[in-house]
Amino acid sequence: MTTIETPEAPQPPAAPDDKGSRREEFTTRFVLPLLLPIGSALLLLVLVLSISKIFLAGGKSSWVTATIVTLMILGGAACLSAARRMRSSSMMVLVGIVVVMTLIAGMVVLGASSEEKAATGFVEPTGPAVQTLSVTALATIKFNATQYTLDKAGITQVDYIDGGGSHTLVFDGIDGFELAVPGGPTKGKIDLKSGTYTIYCTVPGHRAQGMEAKVIVK
Repeated sequence: MTTIETPEAPQPPAAPDDKGSRREEFTTRFVLPLLLPIGSALLLLVLVLSISKIFLAGGKSSWVTATIVTLMILGGAACLSAARRMRSSSMMVLVGIVVVMTLIAGMVVLGASSEEKAATGFVEPTGPAVQTLSVTALATIKFNATQYTLDKAGITQVDYIDGGGSHTLVFDGIDGFELAVPGGPTKGKIDLKSGTYTIYCTVPGHRAQGMEAKVIVK
């Protein structure tokens, strides 16, 4: 008796992981397009604040900030150039790392800048003023005089009068003392020794246009 063998039916191919595919598709189509602009905007904001810090801080912190910002920009550019060849999850991780590193760098620079300012900060003298120096900031980007004379040395009350425009008043060589109009402070005390001092406005371009004067203390 001849036995006829029945061929086994072919096994159906394994069904794809629908759950994993849907998750990847959702991440690619919805999560990534939402997170990338937010992350880019946050990174850009931090970079702008760091760059502003360069111009405002000065000193050693400006070099540190410049180096950090440059590295962050180069790193961000490298991530963007490789974005098409990266998985969406890897891209989000790298963008997150860049943002966190930039935030940390900004905080470190802010701390260093604060320490520098604290080391060179101006301490207003205590006690009554022996005299008053009144200076008016004019809208023509000038002080109301090119020379002021004080009869004695000692604690001097400086009154900064608003004559139009936005201006500051600082003493060349005396760090930390600064008055401003119209925002203030418009009054402050400073201990002046006998000699000649230069006051000027720190608003960019104002000193070059002649907004400075001599203060002679007898």
